[in-house]
Amino acid sequence: MNFKKTLGLVLTAALVSTSLVAVKPAKAATTVVATATATAPTSALKSFNYFFAQRSMLVAGEADSMVVDTNYNGQVQYELWVKSTTDPNAKWQVVSVDGKGNVGYTDAVSGNNSPYAIPVKSGFTFAKGQYSVAVYAKVAGTAGTNSYGHFINSNGVDDGTKTGTEQKFDIVKTTRFNAIASKGNYNDMDSDFAFSSNSFVAGQKVTFKGFAGQNNGAKYKLVVRELGKDITNQTVLNSTYATSVDWTPAEAGTYEVIAWSAPDVNKTAARDGWSITTVTVKAATPVSTTPTVDATTITTKPGLLPGQTFVTLKLTGTTDQSTCSVSFQGTALKYSATNGVFYGTVNSVDAKLLGDPTSYTVTTSTPTPTPTPTAASVDTTTITTKPGLLPGQTFVTVKLAGGVDQTLYNVSFSGTALKYSATNGVFYGTVNTVDATALTTAANYTVAAK
Repeated sequence: MNFKKTLGLVLTAALVSTSLVAVKPAKAATTVVATATATAPTSALKSFNYFFAQRSMLVAGEADSMVVDTNYNGQVQYELWVKSTTDPNAKWQVVSVDGKGNVGYTDAVSGNNSPYAIPVKSGFTFAKGQYSVAVYAKVAGTAGTNSYGHFINSNGVDDGTKTGTEQKFDIVKTTRFNAIASKGNYNDMDSDFAFSSNSFVAGQKVTFKGFAGQNNGAKYKLVVRELGKDITNQTVLNSTYATSVDWTPAEAGTYEVIAWSAPDVNKTAARDGWSITTVTVKAATPVSTTPTVDATTITTKPGLLPGQTFVTLKLTGTTDQSTCSVSFQGTALKYSATNGVFYGTVNSVDAKLLGDPTSYTVTTSTPTPTPTPTAASVDTTTITTKPGLLPGQTFVTVKLAGGVDQTLYNVSFSGTALKYSATNGVFYGTVNTVDATALTTAANYTVAAK
């Protein structure tokens, strides 16, 4: 499994199995802060968030790292100590290295809630058996404030002679685990995490599908936590074990991802253990709100005259192309609503220029908002009447009061609609009455907004 140096895992008490086969602490890991004398310096680095193996199942011959995390707001360095408790002649040795491969403290890394997989020296692997493990941590660039009197030689081994380089620390945490001979029929969580996509984008769903080498029927719970945030910000994505788990990251950042496999008594489909990795979630690409020419839609063919080209194209970044105008070197293209394309003949045969979307000028027209009609009524002083063509009819003209936009209204009299003349600015029509009083009373006309 290809792990980055910066790796994380949020251990949730509710998820910790009591039946781990390997990397199973014989007792709870402990944090020790050595007692300082009255004159000894103190450190702002006070405690670990956690310290454990990178994978639950460690098989002999592998060189899995240990993962450590603190909540110190600054740079820290870690040193990993290992001793076999199976071999009576084994010595404590340092197996962590810096970026140049030198045994000792790691390079400085963030201590601010940023889980870190401690790199180990080349060629180191665990043999079958039980191990005690300890991690030293100190504020980066300092000598460390406490000591157990451990010295290491050039090979990183404390041979008990008190010669070599004394290794000091600010805080220390210890644990124990077993390395087994082989994984047997256990589900394989040693391969890379299998996701539905290799790209992680904020707001977009991705599905965890297990591991490439897993057995059929393997089920998992998935826990995620964004690096740099407090350990309490973890999220358990699924409450029950499942063969696949969906995850929609809310924001961009680097996340630790832990897969917990479901317990299986027969040890054939899955094992009660864990595996971790980190993924980088990118910010979603903003949807363009500025219309531009879509390069993939540009088509060209020779025009009717030499030196001319007939071109068609579409726009991207808009849901309504009809509100846009497109031109090429001052020549406006027409828009076909039927075909949804802009088209026209331009005075150029430069294929490269014609195929470049930036060669086209796109402008957007802002539609004039339609005014909201207000209540309106007929202006009594504008009412005119004259006899209609037939007995019992009257030809009438009216205007609306208050200077409103008359084009926004309909006017009728006793159910008979009047027409509007934009030229004369009046409503007119023939109505079936000759009652002068009724005809000259504004309230008898119905005015309604369109």
